[in-house]
Parts: sequence; structure tokens; C-alpha cells
Amino acid sequence: MASASKLDEVALERGHLEVGDGHRIAWSVRGPQDGIPVVLLHGGPGSGSADELHDIFVDPLFEGTCFRSVLFDQRGCGKSEPLGSIEANTTGDLIADMEQLRTMFGFERWFVAGGSWGTTLALRYAVAHPERCHAVLLRAITVWSDEKFVWALEGRRNINETAWRALSDFAGASDWRSILDSYHKAAFGLDVERAIEAVRIWVAYENSFGSTEPGDFATTYAGIDPEAAMIKAQIGLHYWKHRAFLPAAQGRDGLFTDVDRLAAIPIAIVHGTQDHICHPDFLTAWRTALPQVRIEMVPGAGHGLEHPGLKQAFRQIIADAVAAYSTNR
Repeated sequence: MASASKLDEVALERGHLEVGDGHRIAWSVRGPQDGIPVVLLHGGPGSGSADELHDIFVDPLFEGTCFRSVLFDQRGCGKSEPLGSIEANTTGDLIADMEQLRTMFGFERWFVAGGSWGTTLALRYAVAHPERCHAVLLRAITVWSDEKFVWALEGRRNINETAWRALSDFAGASDWRSILDSYHKAAFGLDVERAIEAVRIWVAYENSFGSTEPGDFATTYAGIDPEAAMIKAQIGLHYWKHRAFLPAAQGRDGLFTDVDRLAAIPIAIVHGTQDHICHPDFLTAWRTALPQVRIEMVPGAGHGLEHPGLKQAFRQIIADAVAAYSTNR
């Protein structure tokens, strides 16, 4: 095992990987060559990674354990090319990209971690390739049943009426199906001004619920960059409209199709009690589908890792999973 001091000798490496379909995936990696492999999946869909997320894996909590941490920008996101593309951009495509990255780095297996939308991608990757996963380590889980859409596009009205009213007024509707259809149609429509307005409202609406306290919608909206919002909203709406391209599941969430393949894989989740993006009630479906899952609730935490308790809890489940792996191998 590499010593912690060796981290200072290893610079952040970055590059692009041709994954087919005209896509080039931007990646970064940090840590010694003999570090424990871990991939961290960003949220969205439509967001990107940030270099500072590598810091999650450098902490005294790990007692000298060194990681070889991998981040990448999913298709159409961040520094990946072509930016904003939804062509050949599905959950299955992203899973295939992860396998190409794993092979490129020469990892036989790795720890798979993710937050928000990244929890969906992490779980579906693990179902597709359980033999490649030491453990699945998650923060702020989501679901893709009607429950998600009802909460996101109707239920949040009770938290921030002003933000919801802006969302609803643009759509001319108050039910989630009509709201989603309206924004998807506008964001990809030929009316450029309406498309820009749609994506600015969509992104501002989501951002209004990122903290534990209701955000001021007017201020949030004013700070939205139209170009960045177009990329994020179009990719996000592409996935929302198609329920994340998950398997069709009669009477249940396709997210959990074939999760019996994960019976031998440790799965751990940390979640904030005040998460207004991914409601804590979503955990019920995860508990039912994955009886072995470990869930740690963080009182007072919202959605993001800016809450120190949530960040610490996320690091703790990583540390515990690595300790168990080191003991059992």
C-alpha cells in the first residue's frame, strides 16, 4: 500500500478518451499507481466534475490509505466533446464509457461512488458489471418512478411557492407530465428565445432547492448563464423525458431491475434529512430493493457536499468499505 506522503509526488493527470459515436470523454486521475482504484460519478444529468472532488479521497480519516481516484465528465458535459450533445447519450452509453476508462487505467476492479444522478449511474453500472465493483458508495440517492416526478415538479411547491410558480407559469400547467413535456418541447424547439427562457427557468428552479433553506428565485434566475443552462437543461431533460433510459419494469422502478446481481456487493448510502432535490422518502424504494444496503442519515444536511456532516459521512462509508476490503482480500 502506498504511503500518504506519496500523494505529494503524484500530480493530477488529465486527458480525453475516444469512446465512439463521435464522443471524447474528459477524465482526470490523481494518486499513486498502486493506490486503491475508485471512480466518482458526478450528478446532473448534464453537470460535470470538478478537480477538487479528488480531495474527498485525501483525508486523515483514511489512515494513510492512498487512492487512485478517477473523475470524468459524462457525454456532452464539462470538458467532454462534443459539448451538449445528446446523440448516443444514454445510461447504457455511459456505462460502456466507464468500462473503457477502467480498462484504460488497468484496473481489474474499483470502488464505484456517486452522488445524486451519479447514484443511478453507479447502481446500473454495478448491475451490468458486478465483477468489477468492490463496493457501491452513494450520496443523495434518487429514483425514477412517478414518485420522483411528482416530488420534483409538484411537491416542491410547498417549499418554495415562488420558484414553483415560475416553473408552472411558463409551462401553463401544474401537473408534472405537462410541465415536463412543455419544458422538453421548448428546450429543443426552434424558437430560440423561448428555448433560452425555458432552460434558464428550469435550471434556476432546480438550483432553488439545493440548500436547506428556500432560495430566492429572482436572484437565482438572474445569475443563470444561458449558454451553460442550455447544455445542462437539454441533457437533463433528455434523460428525464426517457426516465434515464432504464429497463422497462412492469409496475416498478426500472432502476432496480436485476439488482439481485448485487447481493454480494457492499452498498452504502449517506443522505441528508433536509435534501430537497432527492427527497429522503426515496430511500424506501432502495431499502426494499436492496435489503443489504447501509443507510446513514445526516441531520440537517441538504443535497450537496458543502455540508460538513454530509461530506464526513460520505468519507466514512468509503473508509469503512476500504477497511472491509483490505481485511477480506
